[in-house]
Amino acid sequence: MNMMTCFELKMVDLFRFADGRTVLVGPVEGDVKFIRSCKCELLVDGVPKSIIHIEGEMMPDRASPEGYRSVWTRDAVSLDRKLLSTSECRLRFIGE
Repeated sequence: MNMMTCFELKMVDLFRFADGRTVLVGPVEGDVKFIRSCKCELLVDGVPKSIIHIEGEMMPDRASPEGYRSVWTRDAVSLDRKLLSTSECRLRFIGE
């Protein structure tokens, strides 16, 4: 059994690709080495909005000065850059 460490990602940016992928970017809280496929709860200002399946981490780069990391999903994500700039948006790990 492969237990992943709990984490939260504070989203600061997102990118949508023509192939249906959405990439979420921001600093990660929690001691997780590599984010694998898992279920996460999407919170806006602390209020749960949806549950999405994260496919995994795009390019783990802990050398980023801001500590930013990126994960991706094919699920619908009801966020846009304006909401990210006016609200606190987070992904919280809830299970594999």
